[in-house]
Amino acid sequence: MRIVYYRDKAGKITHHHDAPANMTEEQLMAEVEKFNKSGHEKTAHTADVAEGSLEEYLLQRIKEGRRYTAETIVAAKDAIREALDAVESLEEADCRNCQKNGKAPGGAAYGEG
Repeated sequence: MRIVYYRDKAGKITHHHDAPANMTEEQLMAEVEKFNKSGHEKTAHTADVAEGSLEEYLLQRIKEGRRYTAETIVAAKDAIREALDAVESLEEADCRNCQKNGKAPGGAAYGEG
């Protein structure tokens, strides 16, 4: 497997991706060279990843990482909002009960600090 990876000015790898399968080695190297001459802050490099290697395993784990659809994220946010609304309504109910019985939670007289 062939990958393309990018290094910043400090030499740190910032990201990577699989090399396009439809490119020949010559085309890929020409694209990398073109990218590197275009004035980007990063430089592109290529690497071969051997089948069954630790690198292949780690790259596969990255690809399998947790990814969520937009719908899943919206549903999670909605659930959080509903939970917060439920908590706030409980607090409001406690305060109404405090006013009715004159006692704050914990037994102090309502209105006392």
